[in-house]
Amino acid sequence: MHKKGTFVQLINAAAIGGRMLETRKDHDLPQSKVAALLHISDRGYKNYETGKREIPLSVALAFCERFGISFSWLVTGTDCLHPDDVGVAVGELVSEIFAESSKRGLQLTPTQAGKIGAYIFKTCHTNRTSPNQEVAAVFELMGED
Repeated sequence: MHKKGTFVQLINAAAIGGRMLETRKDHDLPQSKVAALLHISDRGYKNYETGKREIPLSVALAFCERFGISFSWLVTGTDCLHPDDVGVAVGELVSEIFAESSKRGLQLTPTQAGKIGAYIFKTCHTNRTSPNQEVAAVFELMGED
């Protein structure tokens, strides 16, 4: 039983709105154009993007489909990768790690490569960055004294 005036907020409307803003800007579109694509009012879209109102499921799904983003990322800020995508990402990551270590004249043990790979994979997944961005940064840190 909940006390009067208390509630559990399961979804952070402002965070979802921020991800909608990020997506819209990535596509270089004004709010009015996105609203038209979703068949909603300009004001309604603005309220979702600013977090003033919670977005209905139907609009959130339409937004994800229209912009090719995952529903999981829109709602939580993290993606659930498809198994095929995981395989490609791991292959790219391993290649980047060994290319960078070779370039720097470093010999990595399998354990070291595994630890570096696990850290970078998690970072790429969380930050939505590519392995080549993260690998270079990690090796820069490793090279500092």
